[in-house]
Amino acid sequence: MAIRIIQKLIYTIVLSSGVIFLLMLSLSITPLPFYTERWLGLSHEHADTAPHYLVMLGGGGMPGEANLMRLYATALVYEKCTVKPKIIISHPTDSIEMGLMIKELILKGVRQNDILTEDVGSNTRSQALGVMQIIDSIGKSKVVLISSPTHMYRAVKTFRKAGFKQVTGQSAFEDITKIRLHFSDEKLGGNKHIPSIGNNLSIRYNIWNYLQLEIQCMREFVAIFYYWTKNWI
Repeated sequence: MAIRIIQKLIYTIVLSSGVIFLLMLSLSITPLPFYTERWLGLSHEHADTAPHYLVMLGGGGMPGEANLMRLYATALVYEKCTVKPKIIISHPTDSIEMGLMIKELILKGVRQNDILTEDVGSNTRSQALGVMQIIDSIGKSKVVLISSPTHMYRAVKTFRKAGFKQVTGQSAFEDITKIRLHFSDEKLGGNKHIPSIGNNLSIRYNIWNYLQLEIQCMREFVAIFYYWTKNWI
């Protein structure tokens, strides 16, 4: 009896995994993952041209793709501001990583005197509470959050729940390359019996990128649900 139950459980897990994979694969050939990320990233898009603070929410190691993209986006917003705002880097305690992020902003033209640090927050909620200790008036100060597109919806909601009245977001979107990436299989040689995919960018890039994006969005929706149950958003 116990063996049959285990067999049924394994069968159910394998079958469910297969169905989920086929569903994700099916969605990856549609633009839905792209539009989902876009909605999460633009739902609270930065519109204020004169913020008092830019808060860069750290995400991962340094150097690392997530932090470098967010630092790049932070520097762009800072550059466009006529009256330069203060920049708060919110990242868990690590003097080496924090130093590298400060250096990166300075290299991008940010004045060192305009850079502040918050090194207590280890998740979005604690980052919001940590930034509250730095900003004098969270009710009057205009704050722009910089983070990844999938994280932006939850980030802005969390800061508003913490008490920030004037907070928007600027997502660190990646630019799509304009370079032509097609190639000729015939010119490159190799096994001629394998189908040519040189002109099929969907198979070479889009499906795999969208599969990764689906995982990121699913993870974020789980996090949003958790924050909602905790009354953090």
